[in-house]
Amino acid sequence: MKELLVFDLDGTLINREQVLSPYTRQVLHALRQRDIHFTIATGRSRPVAEPCYQGFHFHLPQVYKNGAIVWNPDSQRYSHRMHLTGSDVETILSMAVSYPVNLFMFAMDDNHHPCFWFKEHPQLKSQPNKLHEILGKLQSNHSHLQWSDDKLLASEHSVINVLSIGRERAILDLAKDLESTGRWQVHYSDDMYYSGFYWLDVHHKEVSKGQAVAKLKQDFAYDYVIAFGDAHNDHDLFGIADEAYAPANADAYIQQCATAVIGHHDEDGIANFLAERFNLPC
Repeated sequence: MKELLVFDLDGTLINREQVLSPYTRQVLHALRQRDIHFTIATGRSRPVAEPCYQGFHFHLPQVYKNGAIVWNPDSQRYSHRMHLTGSDVETILSMAVSYPVNLFMFAMDDNHHPCFWFKEHPQLKSQPNKLHEILGKLQSNHSHLQWSDDKLLASEHSVINVLSIGRERAILDLAKDLESTGRWQVHYSDDMYYSGFYWLDVHHKEVSKGQAVAKLKQDFAYDYVIAFGDAHNDHDLFGIADEAYAPANADAYIQQCATAVIGHHDEDGIANFLAERFNLPC
């Protein structure tokens, strides 16, 4: 039986420091030596995800932006890309302006060059606050990306998703408003790295990790998929998997959807499970 293991990153395969632990790296190398196939499916873009596993190469195509884009390492190109329409973007931004949240867009041009567009809400821009600190860290950690507050620049790219960050009430109210239209895929969750803040992520309606992984399963003729994830955006991935495992830190809803709940992501929970499941010499 040809198996494929699929790992979410944040809250699952990587630790609190947002990197692969030495032991997790050891286990992944042991899987590869046993010819057990695996890849990642994350809400991050590839440039933002790569520092998490720096020095480790995933051989199979990788799912980014919750399934909106798939990177093929063999061709060094994106083999799948699904973006929001111009009308989608205009409507999402016009709805979001009523809420005290900061907005981001991840976009790509025809040559797959990424660009981040951002806009601070007037209420939040008037004085320094935690959101400024978060934005500053994002820009400093990913200075290799093109950042702009020029909406026209973003409009010349294909917008993959619109992101928002803010306090819990504002994000949950905005999410409810966006979901009520039935037009988009909307994910939201508390930010595990910044206490008291929530993220919201809006994609094309047909985008999901499950949809992207199902295509990988078909294209590479896998018989069996084992998935690992911790949050709302992993629900569709769990739905197409033959087995699904949630770490102990996962959202309660995802734990209920899982085949079983395993160890905490910051205690090598996934690696420990894999070492035992596949009898790895680690």
